[in-house]
Amino acid sequence: MSDLKNAENARVAKTRDAIFRAFAQLVLEKESLYNISITELTQRANINRATFYLHYKTILDVVSDIENNIAEELERTSKQYNIAQLREDMSPLIERMAELLSINPLISKLFLSSEGTRFEMSLYEAFNEIIHEKELEETPTIDTIQDAQLRTACSFIVSGVVSAYKEWFNDTNPNKAPMETVTKTLCYIVNNGIKQFLIY
Repeated sequence: MSDLKNAENARVAKTRDAIFRAFAQLVLEKESLYNISITELTQRANINRATFYLHYKTILDVVSDIENNIAEELERTSKQYNIAQLREDMSPLIERMAELLSINPLISKLFLSSEGTRFEMSLYEAFNEIIHEKELEETPTIDTIQDAQLRTACSFIVSGVVSAYKEWFNDTNPNKAPMETVTKTLCYIVNNGIKQFLIY
């Protein structure tokens, strides 16, 4: 890759990072993504509106980009493992989801609140597709019954994981257990409670 292309990629990444950081700050202040204006966001990110529009059309496009980044990171993590490994231990995917949600807890809390139905669904779909598609790719002889069992198990796992993090982020108790406890509990439940449905 040329130096010019590298410089351009670095500039784009720096701009997106500035927008993400400004968005996170405004989320804290406004407590609703629907109260954030493009003018406020560009001023906070120290960019002009033209620069913003080179990357996004609306505030919701920023939200979608953050969602997509999390989904892509989960997919990258999944590529390090084959389905046999994930059947045996799904902890790497669950732990990576926890890490991604922890990067900016304010945004994660907002996205997993009542306003964040869209994010919750996109997280669910990304995680579910990773597991289901990986199984289908690596087990081409799967029959209709097995596929139904797989879809049910995947839905159960992903719904439980996403719901547990949603509950944790929205728990206002200052003495609540750390997120690591939730993650360890989820890994134990998934790996010991229902993994037999993913084994044929």
